Amino acid sequence: MKYLLLGVASLFMISCTSQNETKQIDADSLISLESYTIPMNQQGATISKAVGIEGVPTLSQDTAQIFNINNKGEITLNEGIQLTTNSPFKYEIELTYGDKKKSFILVKDEFIKNGVIAHRGAWKHHEVSQNSIGSLKAAIALGCEAAEFDVWYSSDNEIILSHDPEIGGLKLEENIGADLKKVELLSGEFVPSLNDYLELIKTQNKTKVVLEIKVSQKGAERNRELTDAVVNAVHTAKAQAWVDYICFSFDNIKRVSELDKTAHTAYLETNKALEEIKEAKISGIDYHFSSFEKDSTLIDRCNQLGLTTNFWTVNEELIMQKLLNAGARFITTDEPELALSLVQK
Repeated sequence: MKYLLLGVASLFMISCTSQNETKQIDADSLISLESYTIPMNQQGATISKAVGIEGVPTLSQDTAQIFNINNKGEITLNEGIQLTTNSPFKYEIELTYGDKKKSFILVKDEFIKNGVIAHRGAWKHHEVSQNSIGSLKAAIALGCEAAEFDVWYSSDNEIILSHDPEIGGLKLEENIGADLKKVELLSGEFVPSLNDYLELIKTQNKTKVVLEIKVSQKGAERNRELTDAVVNAVHTAKAQAWVDYICFSFDNIKRVSELDKTAHTAYLETNKALEEIKEAKISGIDYHFSSFEKDSTLIDRCNQLGLTTNFWTVNEELIMQKLLNAGARFITTDEPELALSLVQK
């Protein structure tokens, strides 16, 4: 986690640090916020509280001069202050606790909540590649709640986007990031890095991203390194408000929840009992849609445990409608246009 920050109001873009080094994170020292979004049209709204520190932190920087920390440690808008449609959407603050400092970006909450997740972005009808900058832009333009994407570790520890372990004839884990980013995609694009995605997603406050940490083929240690580096990159970019996490590795997704106790996480495999997922402090499930077809009580049982529900990859209208009728919170699809048409009826 990072401990340096300048409080800046609204649309200022903050650059990420280099990914080309593996950074070990101490889960016990990681500081996060309960929430990173600011309610609209609420004077003096209570926004959040720091997690992972003892006592009440101080607000050491707030250049917008609209925030306060009360004696309960709650971050609030100042009395009489509210955010409206015309307010800037992005604000940076700095908290000081003991001899340490950490910065955060707070975001005006206009995030879409239609449950539609564009699988690897919106690419199928847009002449762009999966997991590309273009597919993310298309998902944002469509008005999806989120765009899902996949990341691997390059041989020199850069976090690179790809679904498969190989792209353009190059194995992700056997090649350096600079070479992987030279692989050409559709519409003249090139393979992006995680930093590229984070910088783009932070330019708006309507659509989030669902980050899948791919399971390394190089063993447990490399999986741990990638997972730590991903969380580190998100916090370095101060992009927590925009990023949810998923993974097929129970250890990896549990590690995310250990590192960032307020991150939304979901497990992709069906080999754990729902109670075990809940016990591991993972936020929800993200299962193939056939899981619900086999067990029609799945969504209700998740709801009873407080677990969110997401199903992939749902491309047929009848299955989409069935899941929506059953109360699925999210649907991940290669056909976000179709899903949006259903939820908007």
